Amino acid sequence: AAGFAGELRLQREPPLHAALLRGSALLATRPIAAGQSELTFEIDPEAVRKRSGEVRLRLLDGVSGAPLAGAQLRLRIGPGQGTGAKTDEAGVARFERVPPGLGLLVSSVAEREQLGLDVRVPPGATVDLGDLVLSPLSSVTGRVLDEHGQPVANASIDWWELDRRGIAPLCSARLNAATNGE
Repeated sequence: AAGFAGELRLQREPPLHAALLRGSALLATRPIAAGQSELTFEIDPEAVRKRSGEVRLRLLDGVSGAPLAGAQLRLRIGPGQGTGAKTDEAGVARFERVPPGLGLLVSSVAEREQLGLDVRVPPGATVDLGDLVLSPLSSVTGRVLDEHGQPVANASIDWWELDRRGIAPLCSARLNAATNGE
């Protein structure tokens, strides 16, 4: 009834301040004085809801252009936090009550490329990502050769798709001498 949330273990003696976060959003700060044994945060739930955002998108098939219904998506906001959504028959997914900040949108769709998209959600805003297209998985084969046409051992290959908004390579491979450059 009193809203007890746990025990706060301090690494140094007060005076200092404590902060209450939801994801990366700062909800409140409070000073902690020497000898203080309790700390109380009073948060207005309606104010938190008003600061929360929404993310919308439509997922399409990369070959036919048809909506991808039933696709599982996850929006990760902060360490260990996130929310999931599933696309409807029109391929539309909505994430509601998203804390403001930077998140990572990922997909889990069988036989489709993986989606990894950085998303910034401003306080109280709706972010419409529009149409996102997932193509079928494909494989790339080839040989890594040096300037003399000989196979290269221990080659490292990163595949970057420049039309993506993420900052990591989409695919990475490490070749060694046992593969003879293939």
